[in-house]
Amino acid sequence: MSVKTTVVGAWVEGAVKNWFTEEEDGRRMMGRAWRPNLKGDVEDEDDKVKRMVESVVGRQARLGLDVVTDGEVGREGYYMHFIRNGVVGIDLDTLSDKVMRDGAFVSQVPTVMSKVTATPAPWCYKEYLRAQSVSSVPVKYTLPGPMTIMDGSYNGLYQDQRELAKDLVNILQREILALAANGCVHIQLDEPVMMRYPDKALEFGVSDAAAVFLGCPPGVQKTIHLCCGYPDRFEPVDYQKADKTSYGAVLQALDRAGFDWASIEDAEAQNDLSFLATLDSLGIQLGAVTIARAKLETPEEIVNRAKLALKYLPKERLMLAPDCGLGFLTQELAEKKLDSMVAAAKIINNVY
Repeated sequence: MSVKTTVVGAWVEGAVKNWFTEEEDGRRMMGRAWRPNLKGDVEDEDDKVKRMVESVVGRQARLGLDVVTDGEVGREGYYMHFIRNGVVGIDLDTLSDKVMRDGAFVSQVPTVMSKVTATPAPWCYKEYLRAQSVSSVPVKYTLPGPMTIMDGSYNGLYQDQRELAKDLVNILQREILALAANGCVHIQLDEPVMMRYPDKALEFGVSDAAAVFLGCPPGVQKTIHLCCGYPDRFEPVDYQKADKTSYGAVLQALDRAGFDWASIEDAEAQNDLSFLATLDSLGIQLGAVTIARAKLETPEEIVNRAKLALKYLPKERLMLAPDCGLGFLTQELAEKKLDSMVAAAKIINNVY
């Protein structure tokens, strides 16, 4: 068995206007003032997205990654895209002020205006097939989890938040079952909000995420992404991250819930990885390179970090990945970081 490599989701640029386009002092920023209506219309959008998906998938495969994504190049934002295309009842034009990510920032978000239901037919599988049809390696498809969708929207209707969560679980479950039916093996829920609210994650977030995968065939690799928060800009200084010490308890719950993989931030967080010893079967996609720093990690540095994880996990339960999506990086820097990561995996597999 060997240590494999993957990415989390987003590539360095998209085919549509997204929330990584604002800059300040030459640094790429997360657009906190970004609004859903700013996505706008892109001429020949479908063709442009198709061409970019093929390019991005090909680049990742040539870099030597074992599991790739479509780069999320057709998405204006990792959860907004799902709301726009797959959810009825959350209004992207009616925006409400909301404190986000446990007080990290304030934004205007889409508003729940009516009972939340799915669009008439599944659609995520079409994006998966578009990417897999041009890929020589397996494609992972990513979706936002129910906790993250709820944190990124304002509930203006439901008296009981749990009812809203159940409706979102049903919507996501339909998409995941359609993905599995169309051959998608690697399916990832993005749930960084679990790290912001670990008590809520343990109370209901983990069980909701597990419910999303109910009915999936055994071969599906059920993955969940849990970074400590996308920073607000390249080379962040004082952005409020989630408490990394919550990883242990949340990962144990995911392990008990039957998840196959959890993607965690480590290059930036530099966790005490001893919590890995408490996991019975959960695999870890270890954040091996930072996603908002100019520093280029060397293969040797990545190997040394991975060796710490391998004190607690067998090789087949460890993958290397970036901490999160690559939207803050230039293509040159992102590819150099991924090169280092792939080189590190080869060293580990050949030497250890």
